[in-house]
Amino acid sequence: MVDGTQADTPNSRDFARKKHSRQYDYPSERGVGMDVIHTAIWVSDLDDARSFFVDGIGLEEHASFTLGGVENVYVGGEHGEIQFKYDPKHPEPAADRSALDHIAISVDDVDAEYERIVDATDCVVVEEPFTVDGAGARVTFLEGPDGYVVELVEYLE
Repeated sequence: MVDGTQADTPNSRDFARKKHSRQYDYPSERGVGMDVIHTAIWVSDLDDARSFFVDGIGLEEHASFTLGGVENVYVGGEHGEIQFKYDPKHPEPAADRSALDHIAISVDDVDAEYERIVDATDCVVVEEPFTVDGAGARVTFLEGPDGYVVELVEYLE
């Protein structure tokens, strides 16, 4: 597409990156040498992934485009993103998800977000909220689409 929301060219990643608006810039644009930008995961259904991560958890969709027949959707917050990769020719994710332990997302109140997300998504609860004294955090673990585990983290003062 001409508007940059979908592209299928070798330079589409740069084009899509420049076209969509983010709340932050890439490290080289901020004068920082290095930072984590995103983590890519294969999903079997983009609607399910969006429903859980955007509608349920509350992350924002930042960009989407198609490259080489693979649909790419970026969701996240202020400091990083999760990239959903979906290949309509191979709807079952090809990646071995057992190698990825979990995706951590910061929240202001683990207990409130736990209740809200479980009620909104009816997701599987891996572990109910508990405090990790050594990390100075309260956490919970939920299972999202395709079996990916999401850790919600509230840093305690």
